[in-house]
Amino acid sequence: MLLKVVKFGGSSVASGEKVARAAKAIVQDVKRGNRIVVVVSAMGDSTNRLLTIANGACGGSPAPEDLDEILAMGERISIRMFAAALRSLGAEPVLVDPQTSLWPVITDSTPGSAKPDLAKTAVRARETMLPLLEEGKIPVVAGFIGIDGANRITTIGRGGGDTSASLMGNVLHADEVVIVTDVDGILSADPREIPDARILNCITVQELWDLAVNGAGVMHHLSLRYKRKGTVIRVVNNEKGDIMTKGTEITGELESVGFLVGLGKEPKAAVTVVGDQMDQRRGLLYRFSRQLSEADVTIYSISASTYSITFYVDEKMERTAVASLHELVVEDDKLKAVTSRGGIGLITVAAQGLQDKASMLSRIGTLLEEQGHQLIGVNTSTAELTLLVEWEDAEACRDVLHSGLAS
Repeated sequence: MLLKVVKFGGSSVASGEKVARAAKAIVQDVKRGNRIVVVVSAMGDSTNRLLTIANGACGGSPAPEDLDEILAMGERISIRMFAAALRSLGAEPVLVDPQTSLWPVITDSTPGSAKPDLAKTAVRARETMLPLLEEGKIPVVAGFIGIDGANRITTIGRGGGDTSASLMGNVLHADEVVIVTDVDGILSADPREIPDARILNCITVQELWDLAVNGAGVMHHLSLRYKRKGTVIRVVNNEKGDIMTKGTEITGELESVGFLVGLGKEPKAAVTVVGDQMDQRRGLLYRFSRQLSEADVTIYSISASTYSITFYVDEKMERTAVASLHELVVEDDKLKAVTSRGGIGLITVAAQGLQDKASMLSRIGTLLEEQGHQLIGVNTSTAELTLLVEWEDAEACRDVLHSGLAS
């Protein structure tokens, strides 16, 4: 007997037929002996429609607290529809609405993006959900919603249904969290743009985090914070009415919900090629990268501007990299010269929620400056910052950031 949390996204409950199919899949799995908590999103695009109507009714600016109440109605209607469908099949659903004593998700009071309180939610969920499951009942929980300390309805942001499901899986120590969508799993690309995109059998949490924060819409990245060790997450399609279809399994756990500060073990060198309008040259980066690869030079980071491209490589490979790239420079009239400098330390700062890079960079710069250290440069991605510092100061910089960012 497994304890499962099964979340149906809006597209999976967008019509009466789809709700019926979803309910049948749950009943079928309960008959296999499993205990299931169902988390349901608003049906179809009802959240968007509610938002449009609210904006129209309030001159484009409804009060944030009112908007939470309004948008929560999409999920509150959806769970009633789903519970009715389960009941018509002879099952025993229990409606878990934010205005009942069973409600488990406790949050702060931030309108539109309330943060769940993991500890309080764990206590409440285990007190209310586990007895129902022991009785063979099926809790049907509204996704996307919480209540704050004053019992006011909150919402936890778009994509909050995924977060609700992952959160329930965490606090109930579920064996499995099943995310039901309108695709067969997580794909190698958006099938609307790449018709031959393939289904991934598995993907790590960190890989999916980077996909999600960079635009992939299968699962919301913030929900991955709550993936618990020992809990399997699967993304499946319920088109055939069976949530046991394989889909894609999400493995591993995020290493930390705080900041991870790492330092490369060896010094690096910056090898820079300068030339005219390099940002407009098609295939130039590919040529450089292939040239370095053929010389067995590993590239750790790249930065580019209108007149230069810089590759960060192991310092011991600095001369090899310079000689290799110089071969291309002498063959191309628009490339002018190559130069390098060693003694560089590469520090990586990774964190979930690193989208606000401007404030993070300001904080990092202040921490280092207060201790007399300076940055040589910074490269950024959505989920990670690469900081370039003097190698002789690298360990001290790492320690400053490790302690400063954790406080």
